[in-house]
Amino acid sequence: AAAGAGYILITATTISNDASISFTSIDSTYDHYILELINVVPATDTAHLYIRTSNDGGSSYDSGGSDYQKQSLQSHDTTVTGTGETTDALDLTGSVESGDDAGGVSGRITIDDPANTATFTRLWGDLPWWYGGSSDDLYTNTFVACRAAAEAVNGISVYFSTGNLSTGKVKLYGVVKS
Repeated sequence: AAAGAGYILITATTISNDASISFTSIDSTYDHYILELINVVPATDTAHLYIRTSNDGGSSYDSGGSDYQKQSLQSHDTTVTGTGETTDALDLTGSVESGDDAGGVSGRITIDDPANTATFTRLWGDLPWWYGGSSDDLYTNTFVACRAAAEAVNGISVYFSTGNLSTGKVKLYGVVKS
């Protein structure tokens, strides 16, 4: 990448029936990180994709009832539903279809200024997925969220609400400072 522009691949993980995928290579090297999900499929139908953050290098992940705030717009066909919530984890999808033919969840999540201890770490992104129900329809979720504490975030854990991450890939990039 040219100086002042581009993404640097930090790590890439191929999922193989994992309970969760964690990334602890997050520090002040970059102001922004990109988490790229490629066809992440749950082992169990109707599972939701979640993220939690860590401030201790992945020894534990923040899971208190008000640790996260999120605003999102889910769309399907011509229906758009908005939600806002304070939760113990970031729920980033609705029910996701299992099975490799469904395609799982794909998209990018930006992690904004995670080393800054003076502000809440913000996350935002767009994630399309196949609905895990009787209709097998494509959905998408556009969201903005934060870890509701002014502390450094140096770890991210990705998991489904039930069952394992069956297949797919997840990559973590650092965005070169300009």
